Amino acid sequence: MRSKRLLIVDDDDNILDLLRYHLSEFEDIQTASCGAAAIRMARERRPDLILLDVQMPDLDGFATCQALRSDTELTDVPIIFLTARQDSRTIVKCFKVGGNDFIAKPVNPAVLLQSVQSHLQV
Repeated sequence: MRSKRLLIVDDDDNILDLLRYHLSEFEDIQTASCGAAAIRMARERRPDLILLDVQMPDLDGFATCQALRSDTELTDVPIIFLTARQDSRTIVKCFKVGGNDFIAKPVNPAVLLQSVQSHLQV
């Protein structure tokens, strides 16, 4: 059985490094620093799960999620939003655009790992 493929999308290299470190038990982790690159990489590599930042400069996480959900090959890939914004409007929008879950920043490593493992088992 192949290892699970994760795609982490964030425009902050420090966050990407931190998430990669916390998820080091997964061997196949790719990263993207913008929404357009995330969409391209997801189409090429078909990840098993996507961690997606909400606030990015080109396409924000919401627009990126909608683009991923409109692709029939990617519509079932779990998307976990990462956001420092914890107001109810942002959280509700994460789900409305097609997200499966959200994790607040700064990320709690135990919550991150549990959420990723849970969504990969479904």
